[in-house]
Amino acid sequence: MLEAWEPIRIFFAHNSVWIALLSVFLCFVLKDKKALRYSLLVAIFYIVGTFSSDFVRSIDEHQVIRYVYWALNDILFMGIVAYWAVKDKMYMWQSILAQLVVLPAPILQLFRLTDYHLMDLSYSTYLYATIIPITNVVTLCLAFAPIIMFWKLHYISDDMEKAGASR
Repeated sequence: MLEAWEPIRIFFAHNSVWIALLSVFLCFVLKDKKALRYSLLVAIFYIVGTFSSDFVRSIDEHQVIRYVYWALNDILFMGIVAYWAVKDKMYMWQSILAQLVVLPAPILQLFRLTDYHLMDLSYSTYLYATIIPITNVVTLCLAFAPIIMFWKLHYISDDMEKAGASR
């Protein structure tokens, strides 16, 4: 993994639940129900992941269950996001981006299981250490995308109107 990436990875690993909850709070304040739904989903998945990871590791002597568990977790996340987008309960663009970002995770989890633990190879070592944290960070950042868009559309358009009126 790149050395420059390590502090970012550690920050998000330690603070991901709080960052997700901040996103939930901001979406609630903005009264954006579609963004709030995605932010809540991300927060719930981070909370479940935080509390279940030690348990899954403790019952997984042969390091097989954890990869299947996390792959199924990612597939469930993608399924919920896709369903909500089809039912117009979240933004379609956010759903598509989230699915594209998360898609490598279950594939990589199962590849890691096959490569490292069933075949005793190590092709997935660097991919796993890099792609999974990037997927987690970008998924979390997508929870803030509607907030940033709201801010940009609301405040920057007001500034542009004021600048045009002052001429």
